[in-house]
Amino acid sequence: MRNQIFYLYVNGNRVTPSTRLRWLNYIDDFKAAGWDVRVLECAPSRSERRIQFESMEKGSTILVQKKLLAFAELKQLKSRSGSLFLDVDDAIWRTHPHKGNPYVNFLKKVYKRVFLLSAIPLYDKIICANEALAFDLRPINPRIDIVPTSPSDSETTGVVKDDEIFRIVWTGTRANFFYLDEIKDQITSFLKGHDRAELCVISDGEYSIDGSSSQIRNIPWSTDNESLWIQKSSLGIMPLTLDEWSRGKSAFKLIKYMKLGLPVMATDFGFQKDMIKSGENGILVDNSDWQKVLNRLFDNPLHLQQMAEAGHQTYLDSYAPEIIFKAYLEIFKTVKEAVQ
Repeated sequence: MRNQIFYLYVNGNRVTPSTRLRWLNYIDDFKAAGWDVRVLECAPSRSERRIQFESMEKGSTILVQKKLLAFAELKQLKSRSGSLFLDVDDAIWRTHPHKGNPYVNFLKKVYKRVFLLSAIPLYDKIICANEALAFDLRPINPRIDIVPTSPSDSETTGVVKDDEIFRIVWTGTRANFFYLDEIKDQITSFLKGHDRAELCVISDGEYSIDGSSSQIRNIPWSTDNESLWIQKSSLGIMPLTLDEWSRGKSAFKLIKYMKLGLPVMATDFGFQKDMIKSGENGILVDNSDWQKVLNRLFDNPLHLQQMAEAGHQTYLDSYAPEIIFKAYLEIFKTVKEAVQ
């Protein structure tokens, strides 16, 4: 029996979590399940994309990863596909409130709504990383399933923690340092009151806080560094700004921390409210209360350990790779049967 052809049309850098940990990590699993996986990187221009689309065998399963295509492009892609999917783990139809010129952002917003979102009904299925994303798209195309991101990078073995250091860790790109800035004053006050505490930032840039440089540790991002320094830390954090862009974040950091056995602390907002039972498998906090809650956790290592164990169980129960891959296969099977 001929293998089913699956075109994975990925948008952007292959090391970003959206690509690396939502799809590329499952290629061997798809092949083992009888799928002929062909990965194409989204071309920058429409003319190049048209050539890519024509190269795809007719009747194939095609998944567009985190890219909004114009109506004419999607019509062409639809003509090549047996079933057509869109996968999103960010609110890419919104403009980022902390980047760019507000006037330009407004024009981008209008363009996305008029020329890009109008094509959404052409998809046979949309896969969203969380309910907030699904809520936005459901009025346009109700054929939606929710599948979160699973951090399936391998962990570093034999890591020894330094119990003398209370290490707070954050991982992310420098473009997202504004999330740390949201609680910078709170973190600064906490660090000044605790000599053996530090903030560890794993990123492609260096983060700084005036007057606290000796308690900021910057680690260059790599998959190995990320795994190592998360495991060497005491608490994983995910602060958010309170806006519609952040509401669509899929809490990948928290899932990564949980997988590696770290207690978590996050802004009480968005998808984080769905996955954390505050005080049990993590802590949810208002952005004005970070210092107060950090002070409490610093003095309660037993509670941190209990939350770490419960958080890891949350990962095993809901976010382990085998669970996510099974969900993907079931969605593909259901859609294929529906379009035949």
